[in-house]
Amino acid sequence: MFMKHSSAGTLELLLYVDDIIVTVTQSSVITRFIRSLWNKFDMKDLGDLHYFLGMEASRSSTGLRLTQSKYALGLLSQIYLVGAKPCSTPVACCSKFSATDGDILPDATLYRRIVGSLQYLTLTRPDITYAVNQVCQFMHKPRTHHRRKGLILANPPFRFKLTEERG
Repeated sequence: MFMKHSSAGTLELLLYVDDIIVTVTQSSVITRFIRSLWNKFDMKDLGDLHYFLGMEASRSSTGLRLTQSKYALGLLSQIYLVGAKPCSTPVACCSKFSATDGDILPDATLYRRIVGSLQYLTLTRPDITYAVNQVCQFMHKPRTHHRRKGLILANPPFRFKLTEERG
């Protein structure tokens, strides 16, 4: 992320590989900036922001709303949970899980991929942060005990419940 403050206003640029998001406090600043980029680089203006790095953006009179509905549904599809019933929180507050109960999962690849996806989902879903933090603590050596607790199952059928975006 790059920021430029001047008397004309503030410009913020977020760059990821070949995607750029530009926001400004004054519309004249963005026009000049985009023209200067076009003079130096072959680029295409995609207009207003709608989707970026798994996040959907929608503008309203109160600001910009970010959601990850499409990302969450993709995750649910990958782990065979599209039809699962939602629950308000996937784990009770103050729950503690043992690092030694159960057998070590023979292949933790899927467990780690799901946990990583859930970590990314917490950007717009702070309500699942506690549960995701609990399962993150076992990424180095997840055990069958963690599956039985229903947090994340490393083999189908999965039982972890995840709700969609709430308005």
